[in-house]
Amino acid sequence: MDREKELFKWLKFIAAANSEERIKVADGDEVMLKFNDWIDNFIHSEEYKNIVKTRYADDIKLFLKEGASVQDICHYTGLSEDEVEKFIAELWVLFFCLFWKFCEIFTWRT
Repeated sequence: MDREKELFKWLKFIAAANSEERIKVADGDEVMLKFNDWIDNFIHSEEYKNIVKTRYADDIKLFLKEGASVQDICHYTGLSEDEVEKFIAELWVLFFCLFWKFCEIFTWRT
């Protein structure tokens, strides 16, 4: 598989909505299947549950997607700036954990 096709396949894998979609994209690729297992284990871990454990998680994600400021999020949710900023930081940690794992697997593969 040429490099461009492989990168596109990885992008589809990362963008998949759930484990079943990732397995379909992996199409038997052992590295992708291993990464899918890692993602599934992480999502079911206490660490991940603590990251997303907030009553306003979906609201905050929607506000961020719409480009709302921290102050706007505070106004509409009643959360403090510290609580909102902590949640945003936790989302970044999750993103970087997944990105790091992807880079680790992809580097090993080349």
